[in-house]
Amino acid sequence: MKILIFISALFFSNLAFSQQPEKVNSAVDSHKALYNETISQVNRISSPTVIWSEDFSGGFPNGWSTTTFNTGSGNNGLSNAFNIATCPWKYTTQGSWGYWNSEPKDQNNDPANASTSINSTSAANGFLISDIDSANHWSGGGSTGVTSGQNSGSTYHYIDSYFTTSSISTLGWPNVTLEFEQFFRFNNNVDLVVSISNDSISWTDYFVQGNITNNTASLNSETVSINVSSVAANQANVYVKIGWTARVYYWMIDDMRIIETPNNAVSISDEVIGGWWQGYQSAGGIGCDYTFYPLSQATANPYSFEAVIKNSGSATQNMTLNTKVTDVTQNTVFTSLSNPITLVSSQQDTFVANQTFTPASVGLYNIEMWGVGDSANTDTATKQTVVTDYVYGKDENTYQGFYVIANATRQNHVTSYFDIYDNVSLTAVEVYISPNSVPGAKIYGILYENDPSAGAAPIYLDQTDDYTIISADRDNWVKIYFASPIPLIAGTAYEMGIGGYQHPIEFSEVGYSGIALGTENSLYDEIGTSTNSNGVPTWYYITRNPMIRMNFDPGNINSTQELRNKNRFNVYPNPSEGIVNINFSNNIIKGEKITITNVLGRKVFDYSVTEASESTNLKIKDLTPGIYTITLEGAKYRISKNLIIK
Repeated sequence: MKILIFISALFFSNLAFSQQPEKVNSAVDSHKALYNETISQVNRISSPTVIWSEDFSGGFPNGWSTTTFNTGSGNNGLSNAFNIATCPWKYTTQGSWGYWNSEPKDQNNDPANASTSINSTSAANGFLISDIDSANHWSGGGSTGVTSGQNSGSTYHYIDSYFTTSSISTLGWPNVTLEFEQFFRFNNNVDLVVSISNDSISWTDYFVQGNITNNTASLNSETVSINVSSVAANQANVYVKIGWTARVYYWMIDDMRIIETPNNAVSISDEVIGGWWQGYQSAGGIGCDYTFYPLSQATANPYSFEAVIKNSGSATQNMTLNTKVTDVTQNTVFTSLSNPITLVSSQQDTFVANQTFTPASVGLYNIEMWGVGDSANTDTATKQTVVTDYVYGKDENTYQGFYVIANATRQNHVTSYFDIYDNVSLTAVEVYISPNSVPGAKIYGILYENDPSAGAAPIYLDQTDDYTIISADRDNWVKIYFASPIPLIAGTAYEMGIGGYQHPIEFSEVGYSGIALGTENSLYDEIGTSTNSNGVPTWYYITRNPMIRMNFDPGNINSTQELRNKNRFNVYPNPSEGIVNINFSNNIIKGEKITITNVLGRKVFDYSVTEASESTNLKIKDLTPGIYTITLEGAKYRISKNLIIK
């Protein structure tokens, strides 16, 4: 059975965050229902009439109240005075001091620093935080002596934590909207509740977690926009109460205001191109957004376009989702509309384009999606996807952090989910090696078949020979070959993964890039050493897309490790403006080849060696800016590196 891993951010180098399994939580619902209110991912209305505002520059406002209590649940059911946890909302300029959100730890196992704070408009002058995580998990400063957290001396209590404003007048305003900026992370499918009242007795609730999944942080920051006219319009006394009942993580709020609701205001969010909301149930898949999509798979299972559109204005809108696809030359190759849906004020719905897109050829495609109403349009959401010959992946091709494959205490399989829509043979796995990985560490590709039975673990199928990481592999893509092609069957889902070996110094890590849609990626704690495995091998869900791709190229060349290590080369400058110098650790041999391929795998430069040499230079100024792969190939080996052209 898989259980959900939360994300623990750990700085190892400039921008590298570690994603590690530390805590068992409830399984995420991959098709979570839409809530009454969704989060607008566009800017605030540029010039609204502001009725009331609060930026917390003066601290926690006078006349406001904060309430907190718990039921005594958790912590083995103990509920005496010592164990009762509380967490009042407080004014701060720091992020969470919770155990699960701040790394590294000090010698007392307390966080040494606060985690990232909200990136709101006026964050510099402070904001409000409910730091549930520190209330339940922090001893109160440790070696640093800081007292910024909200330690309550307890563990895993569900804590009620709310604040309530003083009275606000909206007299003379027939349509009003509440806005604020927020940054949060939650678990256990709790609700983030905004309540509005005009008498402080009866309350109307709105839920503002949107469609964020468990253990995934929200955008930092994001704007909440709620049309509260039905309760708060033209009232002498309006009260706003905000809070939750939670036991882990944090919620930060800043820059609250009540504005006049515009007549016409619509927004778009949750855009997908793989059929996520429909789930492709008939095909047996879950509709992942593949950023690298082999033409054979895209032909068998075309792109499907969906998005959530919300009417935040006061006027009813008849909305239609518009979709346009252009190729790399900006030629329009596809357009489609959804069926129209009437949205009254504050209503939202999921829109689906009536046609699917089957690409005619490999290439880079730009996708635009926007909503059109009677008197308002949404912003345009944009995505990119690459239709390939053989490469199948979900990552965004930009290293953002890492998952541990193996280190002194861990031995994991990190896997990514792939639907197969057309029969194909798997020949290799591509993996992005984190810059923190140690040369000499051994890793391998491993293939599982997904078991659709509820709670069932994936079924082991095959794995590659061991691959030894060298220095040149770090912060680079590596291809690991299977001994022979493995047939993959249409209508079946597989998990392509990377494994390694626990070792005191030879650590290995795989990069991640982009947030997963749901329960589509996994981590297998093979030796049961993560915090909640309790010595038993355990499957977990992970919430980022590992940089792991399938490769179906029938012409893959299986290299020998010995020859590969003897034929290393360095490329500089990288990034380059069109002249590339190459130094070889051994002389390049007559007849060997240097090729450069683009992101599609298409060859854009080809050079055959005419005489042995220790170095050479290439003039490639005609290449357009982008990411390329430069490959040195001999009779029995192939070595590749990334090359960036500015």
